[in-house]
Amino acid sequence: MNSRRRRYSTFNVAKGQRAWVRGAVRKVTEVSGRTSTSAQFIQDASTAPLRSLWDDYNEGRPIPPIYDEDEDDDDDEEDQAPTPPTRDEEVG
Repeated sequence: MNSRRRRYSTFNVAKGQRAWVRGAVRKVTEVSGRTSTSAQFIQDASTAPLRSLWDDYNEGRPIPPIYDEDEDDDDDEEDQAPTPPTRDEEVG
């Protein structure tokens, strides 16, 4: 793996927005007892808009991901974009 390459996202999110996410994650844990992470919260939050885009622009099929051009062609499964379940799979 390239030493410059990180195994986590470097999205630029405003400090205040990160604070809201941390607060929400902590509150869900306190109330439900279900543990979560900010990363999981952000992954979950991006799933619905992605599905909407797939529906609107790609006949409901996932739009192929585009990886950073400077990344090597690593086949590390952990780095691959997971495909969220379809609406039908979620309901069933």
